[in-house]
Amino acid sequence: MRISHLVDSEIQAYLDRRQVSGSDLTVGGEVREHLQRCVSCREEVQAYEQLFCELAEEPEVNLPRNFAKRVTLSLP
Repeated sequence: MRISHLVDSEIQAYLDRRQVSGSDLTVGGEVREHLQRCVSCREEVQAYEQLFCELAEEPEVNLPRNFAKRVTLSLP
């Protein structure tokens, strides 16, 4: 039984696989079919695509090598 809407992880996996293959015709058949029927999920996919495009336009940030360790150590 299929849930009524896609969850974020399904949308992100669909977009990741589509980016690698270059076509949404070869990946995520069930997701693709759902997107054809569901306006809400299509809009969510479009929002992610817009976000990814905007992030791609941002300049690259060079973080210190120990950045992740410093952040992890600062967590309670």
